[in-house]
Amino acid sequence: MTERSGVRVREHVAMPFLEISGTRAALGSLGAHLRAERGTLDLTRDEDPTPYDHALAQLEHARTEDLLLVTVSPDHRALRVTGSRPALDFLADELVEFARDATDDYTVQFEHLPDDPYIHPGTIPFLIRFR
Repeated sequence: MTERSGVRVREHVAMPFLEISGTRAALGSLGAHLRAERGTLDLTRDEDPTPYDHALAQLEHARTEDLLLVTVSPDHRALRVTGSRPALDFLADELVEFARDATDDYTVQFEHLPDDPYIHPGTIPFLIRFR
């Protein structure tokens, strides 16, 4: 049996958007996981992703030489996170700080803005919250 990460990712397709949620410990661990050069993490899946369209099963990440790019595989099974070391560290730091410091009802949203030094324009907007 595969142990799940405690992190859940749900996707809305029509208006591309992702929700990444988990406990403080799970989100902090996800931040630590992103510090590796590459990796795969099994996600916790809901049988019913409502109000979203899909619950993703896996997170795959790899270091590249580009800005942070967050996408979903064509079969809607995997969240793909790629980016340069500084870009991946940016997201890892945000996850660890969020898990450590945020209040239980707080969310943080990420999306590309003009002249963004870390986030690729092709990134699907996403938010992080506690579950």
